[in-house]
Amino acid sequence: MTALFAVVFSTALVLLMPAAMRAQGSAQASGSVEANRKELNTIFKDYWEDRLKHEPEFASTLGDKRYNDQITDYSVKAYNEGLEREQTLMMRLGAVDVAGLTDQEKISRELLLREAGFQAAFLSAAAVAARMGTAQVAAHQIGLELWEFTALLLDSFAIAAQSLVGAALGGGDVREARRMAWQVARYGLGAGVAFSAVLAAGWWLIPAAFTSSAAVQHQAHLLWPFFIGLQPAAGVVFALDGVLIGAGDVGFLRTVTLVAAVGVFVPITFAALHWHWGIGGVWAGLAGFIGARLIGMLVRTARGRWAVTGTAAHRA
Repeated sequence: MTALFAVVFSTALVLLMPAAMRAQGSAQASGSVEANRKELNTIFKDYWEDRLKHEPEFASTLGDKRYNDQITDYSVKAYNEGLEREQTLMMRLGAVDVAGLTDQEKISRELLLREAGFQAAFLSAAAVAARMGTAQVAAHQIGLELWEFTALLLDSFAIAAQSLVGAALGGGDVREARRMAWQVARYGLGAGVAFSAVLAAGWWLIPAAFTSSAAVQHQAHLLWPFFIGLQPAAGVVFALDGVLIGAGDVGFLRTVTLVAAVGVFVPITFAALHWHWGIGGVWAGLAGFIGARLIGMLVRTARGRWAVTGTAAHRA
């Protein structure tokens, strides 16, 4: 539970720091701005190097041969160390005063904070699954790899939305941007329903393609209903992700992701460990994470505050 409190505490500080900085005023010497810019760039570099080091297979696919003799460590110890690194990353990013930085630098910071929230939540889930047993963590890893695969496919709508919404708002056409937002959301929903149908049809075949272990297949079948049921909601969430990124509304995306991760996903995951809910409890946490983001993003999209014409970034 110590990891949960550490992540919650660091996230709360990250969300409160910008308000505290604004309260102090935005007047800064140019030297201070340059120091913040240098620190931000250092954080970006450190994050990238850390990812390559702890995901050696990913590094190898990029042609980085430094870690060719290593494989990813899926032990409980490794997951806990990963949580500590994500906590440090959030604290470092939260401490950077963005006053005076370019819009692109502000957006990059917000997106990396959002990524840190994702990583902290998924590392917590993996750490809990590892504590439950070998079969549970193996099944969780199968589900997670397939989740990432379907997420990449559904993200195609987000990529299109970024360009289309950005172009509409850049051209001053708010009505077209809003129309496009709901259109890509419907496309995402349709694709999610189709993926659910495929996954339901592959209830027995897909897990068996990954493992011959009856114990692991059994655990995979326990998480499979969540995996199937989440696809339509995930399709909408990923599509609206692209809409809001295209609109430059990354401040809201950062906040809703961190709140959903630390306020919903992580607590349910740790509750699953404490009350012995099994791997289904871990995936119930993921369902809560997607559900919380879905509600927040639907409300944000419906209210239309994101639809600002011209160059407008980093809105909270």
